[in-house]
Amino acid sequence: MGFSAIDDKGFLIDIKPSSAVIKSGESVDVKVTLRPKHDIVENTKSTLTFMLMSGEEPVGYSIIECVVKTK
Repeated sequence: MGFSAIDDKGFLIDIKPSSAVIKSGESVDVKVTLRPKHDIVENTKSTLTFMLMSGEEPVGYSIIECVVKTK
């Protein structure tokens, strides 16, 4: 299965791993890296859609709301 993601603010920079063999009943950790622009306003919300792909077709997805916090 392949992994794909999109976000509405263009913060997405990486997904690792980009694919994995997942057997029935198994799970896999996937790291999605988002990097907001340097001039972003704190508490800006971004919607990330993470998809499990079979070839070119999504077979599952999760929608996650992200909130920018500054240090």
